[in-house]
Order: sequence, then structure tokens, then C-alpha cells
Amino acid sequence: MTPTAQETVDFAIDFSAEVRQKWDDLSLVTQRGQREAAEVIHGVFFYYLLPCFDTVRVAQQLAESAARYGGQPLPGADRLPAVLTDLESLRREALADWQYPLPDPSAGTGLPPVWMDEHDDIYAGRSRVRLDTIIEEYESGASPEDIAGGYDTLSLADVQDVISYYLRHQKVVDAYLRRREAEAEKLRQEVEDAQPLKAELKAQIKERWSRRKTPDASLAE
Repeated sequence: MTPTAQETVDFAIDFSAEVRQKWDDLSLVTQRGQREAAEVIHGVFFYYLLPCFDTVRVAQQLAESAARYGGQPLPGADRLPAVLTDLESLRREALADWQYPLPDPSAGTGLPPVWMDEHDDIYAGRSRVRLDTIIEEYESGASPEDIAGGYDTLSLADVQDVISYYLRHQKVVDAYLRRREAEAEKLRQEVEDAQPLKAELKAQIKERWSRRKTPDASLAE
């Protein structure tokens, strides 16, 4: 069912607020020290920002037509110019340090190829398959078809979009993967360093238990 002019206006205002929130959330990721993850998602942000412009412009056209033929302006329509101005400001800010191509809406699924959870982990498509896993399999020689066939939650289009995004933004994605690898190595080292302590503690417990079970030598005499 085609949305009404009022529904389009309301959606445009809500959509623009969501886009602004996504940019603010991305800034928080950087503040948490996850700069590499933020740079990967920076490119994904344009998948939300660019369509939002079209949505707001369509809402403006519908609002103008409704006012022309209905005689009264639609509630919220007067906010659309300010919304568009904010989006322009947001686009300038997002493009300031961006050195890569913008997404082509006609290519792939048109949806963001990756997403990030609250722990700053990045996943492929709309799945829970990590970006690291897809790129590792791809670099090992697996075809997109083989990769998609290994996961029920990934479509072939999802995998193709992820690989395409990786090839167009390889520098920032590789930086993210290197950080992930360094964090994993640090965790492994911490676990290994803790193992001797656990082994020593087990040995002490075993020795003390043996003492309790062994009769005192003085009593035996």
C-alpha cells in the first residue's frame, strides 16, 4: 500500500533523526578507542545518509502538493527544510576525511554490507558471521558461493557485497583486521600466562590434600 503524504513526512523526519543518531554513535566508537572499527563503519554510514536525502526531498514534494490541493500544510512539513539543512551539514562532516568511493545504490542489494553490534564487533550482511571470517575465507581462496554455502544466515548477495566493500575499502578493513588479530593474540597470551598459576595452585592443593591424608610421623612413632 502506498504511504500517504503525511506518513512520508513523518517517516522522513524519523529517518533523519535515526541517521543523525547513527553518526553520533559512530563518534562514540572512536571515543572508546576503536578507531579502526569506526573507519570500517564510516563507509557503511553512507548507505543510510544518501537515501535519507531522497526521502526528505520526496516528502517535501508531497507536502507541497498536499498544501496546494488541500489548502492546509501537513503537520511537521515545516520542519523538512531544517532537516535537509542538517543532513547537508552531516554529509559535509562525514565526507571531510573520507577518501573512498560512495556506495552505488544500484549495485548489490542496496543494503549495508556489514553492521556493528554494541561491542564494536562487525558482522556480514544481517547475520552473526563476523567480517573477519568472511575475509579470511576469501583470502584463503574460497569463492563467494562456497562461503555463502557454509552459513544458513548468509546469502550469496550478502557475501558478494562484503567482498566488494572490502576490495573498495581494503586499507581501513585491513587495519581493523590487524587490530582484531592483535587483540586476539593479547588475549591468548593472557590466558597462557595464567596457566602456570593455575597449575601451581592445583599442585599446592594436591600437596595439602596429601598431607591431610598422610598420618603424622610423630604419632606413628
